Amino acid sequence: KIQHDAFDLTVDAKLISHLYLDEIEDAMNHFDLQVQYGAELGNALAQALDCNLAQLAALAARHPARVPGGVGGSVLRHNAYGTDAEPLAHGLFDAAVIFDEKNIPEGKRYCFLRPRYYSLLKRNLELINKISGGSGSLSDSNGLEIAGFTMVKSNNVPNTEVTNSYKNKYDGDFTDTIAVCMTEDAIASVQLKDLAIQTADDHNRQATFVAAKFTMGHGVKRPDCAVEINRKVG
Repeated sequence: KIQHDAFDLTVDAKLISHLYLDEIEDAMNHFDLQVQYGAELGNALAQALDCNLAQLAALAARHPARVPGGVGGSVLRHNAYGTDAEPLAHGLFDAAVIFDEKNIPEGKRYCFLRPRYYSLLKRNLELINKISGGSGSLSDSNGLEIAGFTMVKSNNVPNTEVTNSYKNKYDGDFTDTIAVCMTEDAIASVQLKDLAIQTADDHNRQATFVAAKFTMGHGVKRPDCAVEINRKVG
C-alpha cells in the first residue's frame, strides 16, 4: 500500500527586478547596456529564487510527515559543526544514515552549505577519508563528495532570521543553520510565468525602463528527504 496525500502548492506574488537606464548614459557607453543590465537583473531574480528554495529546504527538514504513518524531516545538532571539520563530516555520515533508514534512494543526494564550511571540509579531506575509509573524494570537476552527498557551496544557504517573506512561507530562524542535505523530492515548485525581460521608454524620465520578472511558487513536498545540520544544541 502506497501512502499519499494532497496539499496546495500556491504561486507567490510576481518577482520583479528593475531599473531605469538613463538615455545619455546609455549613449555614452561603448557597449549595449540593456543587454548587460538585463543579464544582471535576471541574475538578481535567480539569487532571490535560490534564497527562497534554500530557506524552504531547511524548513522541509523541520516539517512533520506529509502522509499518515509517514516520517518527517530531521535536524542534526552539534555545537562544533561550524568550526571543526571532523564533527561536520560525522554529521554528513549521520545524515546519510538517516536517509538510509528512511529508505531514501542513494544517488542524487546533495548537501548545500556556505563556502566557508565547504572550504573547511575540502581542506581536511585527508581527515574525512580517515573517517570514511576513503569515501570522501574530489571528482574530475573539482567537486567534493562526502558520504554519498554531492557538496554544493552557495552563499544563499540561510544564516540569519528570515521574516516578512511572501505570506511568511519562507520565514524561519536560520541563524545556526550550517548545511541542508536533501534530494530533489524534498521541495517542489510551480511556475505560472517564465522569466521575461521587459523594456519601455519613459519620456518623463528620459530613460528606458528595464525589468526582469517571473511568477513561481514553492512548497515542501517530502520532508523525509531533507536533513538540516545545525550548530545549536538543545
